Parts: sequence; structure tokens; C-alpha cells
Amino acid sequence: MYIKNPFRIKDWPITDFIKMVVIAQALYLILTFLSYTGLQIQLFTDLIGFFLILIVPGTIIVRFMNLNRIESNGQLFILTIGLSLVSLMLIGFLMNLLYPFLGINKPLSPPSILVTINLLILFTCLILYLLDRGHVDQVSDTLKDTVKTPATYSCDLKKLVTPTFLLPFLLPILSILGAFAMNVYDFNGFTILMILFMGILTLLVSVGWFPTKFYPLIILLFSISLLLHKSLISSYIWGWDINYEYFLANQVISNSIWNENLPVSYNSMLSLMILAPILNSFINCGLVWIMKVVYPFIFSLVPVGLYYVFREQTRPKIAFLSVFFFIIQFTFYTEMLALLRQQVAELMLVLVLMVTITTPISTRNRSLLLVIFGMSIIVAHYGLASIMMIIFMISLLLIYLSENGPLDWFKNSWLRLAQHSKVISIVLFCSGHFLGTNEAQKIRYPLKPRVREKIEKYRAMEKRGVITSSFIGLLILFLLTWYIYTSNSTIFESLVDIVRNIAENIYSFMDPNTTQGLNLLMAEQSTPLRSLHKYLYLSSQFFIGIGVVSLLLGKYGMNFNREYKAISLATFLCW
Repeated sequence: MYIKNPFRIKDWPITDFIKMVVIAQALYLILTFLSYTGLQIQLFTDLIGFFLILIVPGTIIVRFMNLNRIESNGQLFILTIGLSLVSLMLIGFLMNLLYPFLGINKPLSPPSILVTINLLILFTCLILYLLDRGHVDQVSDTLKDTVKTPATYSCDLKKLVTPTFLLPFLLPILSILGAFAMNVYDFNGFTILMILFMGILTLLVSVGWFPTKFYPLIILLFSISLLLHKSLISSYIWGWDINYEYFLANQVISNSIWNENLPVSYNSMLSLMILAPILNSFINCGLVWIMKVVYPFIFSLVPVGLYYVFREQTRPKIAFLSVFFFIIQFTFYTEMLALLRQQVAELMLVLVLMVTITTPISTRNRSLLLVIFGMSIIVAHYGLASIMMIIFMISLLLIYLSENGPLDWFKNSWLRLAQHSKVISIVLFCSGHFLGTNEAQKIRYPLKPRVREKIEKYRAMEKRGVITSSFIGLLILFLLTWYIYTSNSTIFESLVDIVRNIAENIYSFMDPNTTQGLNLLMAEQSTPLRSLHKYLYLSSQFFIGIGVVSLLLGKYGMNFNREYKAISLATFLCW
């Protein structure tokens, strides 16, 4: 039995897609009307609103851009959600900017948001239909049958109803039950069972029990379960930043307009001031639950995107275990839940990495998506945007150096030092430099054959880089413009103060009183578990250092993308 693949709505026939959208809009309007009469079907209404606001806009954009070379369901789904978020922030910003000139004094009121976005969806669907019909008329019947077979947008239900596929879905069930039992009965047994079950599933993945095609789904369920088991504790928001975020977003909802001149740094972030009111209008479960459920769902896509980035550079199992290490970090499922702006910004950053490294699309679409997601980071989180700019500038410098020789000189110098230093030899051995070489090559520097050099140079030139000076310059210009002309330049002044503070304390980086990381390292831990946690971080940093050495000095088998190498090294230097 075949059903239409819900992750590949963009491949559905255009008539089926439009029918589904119109039916969803009609059901949503009927259920909304019934709720005003006292008959509420809250969960069903919220699910339809979630679909209309987070799936449909991105799918329309993907169809407009004709991104037909993306075969992975997970990549397509993440890209769809990301484009939906970008479109919502842009539409809300334009509504807030233009509607007052049209006499609409409350541009971000729920009726205004619902009418505007639903009409835009219908209008763009009509354009899609006309474009698709015009395209199909030019294609022969034989080619149409070849291109639009059911297999391209359907999936076999029998293959999904298997223990291998259904077993991981126990995790979010245990997570929700655990949070409920903890809130009502002060019982954490389900949560402990969830954590143990997660470890068992990871072991099964390690021994190859799950097919690699299920890895993205398992990672998504892992991240959702970890986030919900923490965010669903209590019926109230908890944390530091999230209380300020709730206050500001609630002000926009109450006033139905965003005051972009309010001198508060958070006020410049569209991921909070525009996105939260729009989500609250369509998913009418209350702003608190938007922050406790919808934002964590958006953030749960970050590990899945990282999996695709890592898989492109290594192997599926290594990518899975790398992402597993990322999500079990304390910060992922605790501190990040209280940083709504950063949750959205990190998804945009992962999309930048995906588009740069993995997503099989044309150069024109790649450049357009990079600009879209890069600018979205700037309007989503000022701290991450500033760090991203620094990393991109260093990456561009490293790419330039790698193309013009200085890095080869550095590599040759290290290899010569290895002949006289046991420490450097051990580091090179750990980095895998000597793997695949014979004894004679271990003694002297293994010179590259001229043929290999030409092949590598050709491959490097074959793929046009996307991290360019023009791209970085455009983002810097947009960053400065946005931060200067919103919130009375509060963010720009804060960035200037940070740069001044760094310059004044540049020589105090080894002082525990001024360096937070060094202070945490030197401080005595209160419990054995905290000490274990500290050493876990230290060991991870050690192996990251080994990985950096591998990037610089690794053998030919390390087929890492050139820009991935540059971004990794730049991140390590900034970190």
C-alpha cells in the first residue's frame, strides 16, 4: 500500500498540493469559527495551523526555486522549515512596516496575520499552478510519465510498519510521559527509562541493527525527546533570557504592533518579535506553550542538519555518533531551551552549512539560499551573527592561504620537526597522518606526485566556492545596517563595547579572574559528577585538537570539503 510521502510534498502533482492546502485552510477556518462558539478541538486546530505556517510556505518556495536534485527527505524537510521561518519573519516585518501607511494601525493582530498569510498562500499557489501547467504543456507525454511517477512522491506503508522503524518512536512517548509523571506525581521513572532506552538504541546503531536510511529519523527523535523531557517540566517558562523574551513578545501580541525603536537588544530580533506573534496567531495554544513546544521542535532539527553535514565528510555511522555526542551535552537540552532567538539562529546556521557543503543544488540557488539564511542569522541572534562573520572572514583567509602556498609550508615544517620531536610524532600518529604509508614514507616527508597535485588542483577549481569576499561583504553591510537602525543602535553600541573590552583585556587571557573558561577549569567542583562532566569537556577539546591536526596534516584519504576544512579551523581559532 502506497501513501504520498509527507516529506516530499514538493514532488506531489500541483493539483494535489493545492487541494491539500485549500482543504487545510477551510478546516482551519471552520475550526476557528467553532472555537468562538464554544466548541473547541484545540489539538487538531493547532496541528493544521502548524502545517499551514511551518510547512506550506517553505514548500511553495522550494517549488518556486525548482530544487529537484535534493533526494534526501530529511534535508528537504529541514530546508522547508527554514524557508518557512524566513518567509514568516519577512512577511511580518513588511506588514509591520507597510500596513500603518494603509491605515491599519494594528498590523500584527491575529486577524491581520491570518488573512494576510492565507491570501498570500492562495496567491502563490495560483502562480505555481499556472507555471506548472505552462511547463507541463511543453513536455511530451512520455517524458511526463517518466518524471512524474508515483514512486517519486510516494512511500510504501508496509516498509514503514516494521519494528525497526517503529521502535525509536517510543522515545518521545516516554519523554512526554516522564514529564507528565514528574509534574503530577513527582516520579521520574519514565525519564530514566527513556535515557536507558536511548543508550540501547545508540548501541544498536553502532552494531548496524538499523539501516543507515533511518539515522536522520532516529536523531530527530533523540533530540525531540531530550528537549521535551526538560521543556515540559512545569507549566511555566523557566530560565533567564526566556523571561525577557516572553515579556517583549507578549508586548507585541498585546499591542499588535512591533516598536522597532525600543532600546533593548532583544527587540531587534525578528526570530522573537515577529515570529512568536505569527506562530501564536496560527497555533493558538498560548505563548508559553509556543515557547515550550514549537521552538524546541524547530531547534530539534539542528542535529539532523549536522548529521547531513558530517555524513558528507565521513560515513553515516561516524556522523550519527558525532551528532549523538552533540545532543547529550548538557547545554543542548537545558540552557538552549531558555534562548529562543538562538534556537532559530542555530537552525539557520546549520542550513548555511548544509547549503555550502552538502545540498545538491545549482550554484545560483546555492548563492541565493546562502544570502537568505545568512541574513536570517543576523535578524535572529546578534551574538551568533557576529561570531559567524568572524568565522567566515577567517575561513576566507584560510582558503586564500591554502590556494597560495603558506599552509603547505606550515605542513612541511611540522613534518620536518616530527623527525626530531617525539611529541610531534605522537600527535601526527594520533591525527592519522601515517595511516596508509609504508615505513620509508614515515621517515621522510611524502612528496605528492605531480599528477596527484594536478588532479587535486583541478578538483578544487571544479567546484566553485561559495564563501567569497562579496558574500561576506554583503552580510557585513546588512549586519551593520540592521544593528544601527533598529533598537536605537543598542546592539551596535554593545558590539563596540565588546570589541573595546577585548582590546583592553587581550593580555589577561590567562587570568582566571577575567577568563570565564579558565575560571571554570581551575575551580574546584562540588560533586564527583561535576568533575566527571568537566573532564568530559576537556577530553572532547583534546580530541577536537587532534581533529584539527588531522585537517592540517592528514593524508589523501581525508576527503573533506575545502570550505568545511576552512570553517572548522576558523571555528577552532575563534573558540
